[in-house]
Amino acid sequence: MKYRYAIKNLDKKKTAKAVGKSVYASAKHAKEVCDMIRSKKANRAVILLQDAIDLKKVVPYKKFHRDLAHKRKIGPGRYPVKTCREVLSVLNGAIANAENKGLNKDDLYIKHVCSHIASRPWHYGRHRGRKMKRAHVEIVLEEKDIKKTQKKSKSKKSSKKKQKSKKKKSKPKKQTKKKSKSPDKVTKKQEKQTDKKPGKKTKKESKSSDKNTKKQDKKSKGANK
Repeated sequence: MKYRYAIKNLDKKKTAKAVGKSVYASAKHAKEVCDMIRSKKANRAVILLQDAIDLKKVVPYKKFHRDLAHKRKIGPGRYPVKTCREVLSVLNGAIANAENKGLNKDDLYIKHVCSHIASRPWHYGRHRGRKMKRAHVEIVLEEKDIKKTQKKSKSKKSSKKKQKSKKKKSKPKKQTKKKSKSPDKVTKKQEKQTDKKPGKKTKKESKSSDKNTKKQDKKSKGANK
């Protein structure tokens, strides 16, 4: 019976796919491993899976993490060695299919990866009463054009620069002219002094004039005596 992939409308010239049917792995563990490598480069995914098998890389568990210990700077996670081996074998098969089609291995990335629950037969012998754990794992790789992505990134950067330059042109800087002090101009204090009427005197001037008049009166009285 032909296997039906969960993804449709693929470009056969730029994609390669592989599936592992009834893999000896838990569907829950396979789901978490697939989430870790999704939308990554194929070479990078191989390194991540191999590190998890060697107990160097922790696989983060985001859904099925009940009663699961936390790892440093990651959160709930574990090392599903058996599942990583099965997923890695399927990924290597997809890479081999891509190379057979003539696709560049360095430009491949994982477009689609998922796991499904497979048939679960009963255990035999003294393990009777328990079902086996099985899963289907499917992987689809696609070749990404690096030149096009570089052009897009450059065009985005150039458009941003143009927008910034337009904003700068639209908002001219306010020219702050320094006011040159001309000798003809008179300060406010000088104007106040000139505006004062000659008849009026300030309080200090009036007090000093009163004191002088009193002194003169005393001197004149003493001279008359």
